[in-house]
Amino acid sequence: SDVCSSDLSDTRMQLPSLSLALMALLLALSANIGVGTMVSSFRYTFLGWLDQRLVSELYVTARDETEAVRLAEWLKPRADAMLPIMSMSAKVLGSDVQLSGVADHPTYREHWPLLQSTPDAWDAVSQGRGALVNEQFWRRNGVKIGQDLALPGGWTVRIVGIYSDYGNPEGQLMIGAEPMKTHFPDVPILRYGVRIDPAQAPALAGRLTSEFGLPRANIIDQSALKQQSRAI
Repeated sequence: SDVCSSDLSDTRMQLPSLSLALMALLLALSANIGVGTMVSSFRYTFLGWLDQRLVSELYVTARDETEAVRLAEWLKPRADAMLPIMSMSAKVLGSDVQLSGVADHPTYREHWPLLQSTPDAWDAVSQGRGALVNEQFWRRNGVKIGQDLALPGGWTVRIVGIYSDYGNPEGQLMIGAEPMKTHFPDVPILRYGVRIDPAQAPALAGRLTSEFGLPRANIIDQSALKQQSRAI
């Protein structure tokens, strides 16, 4: 009886330290599960976003406008599609934003992730009636789908969609490339997204360097870019 009482007393004395250790273990386990879930969720979302945004097999940039014209002519018979990428800085609703012109092509219609949009969003963009705004501009300025925006030069467009834009701290608007050329003819087109069979992309990149003479630094391979982004 005395032995049992002694053992019971010893156990009671050790309970506070044991309960503290168990509490610390449970907290560490909860934190590990929470952080793991958060990181895996972000990774899953980010990788899905990369697959949607980086669709063109190659991205090429000319060094000047003269080379850009030559580059477009050289690539035309060798690529499935060439998507001009043009941009300029502008002030919209009192904020400095980037206006980006995008081609009317299935690459954007089928892959670009939109958080909200009207049913005819891409038609409105290609016809110069609408614009897509990134999430940063949307939240910062409190704009809504269907709201009109005054662009430089007296051009008014309607917000027809909102898209996610991870890693970009600035506001951005996407408008049709052809309407942008009409309203802002002085904006140079130096960069292109090149659509081609992925298996042929490395060979075309090599020919751009060896035959056309474009520096390797001016050619971005989509798969390599995705791999680097995943690693980071």
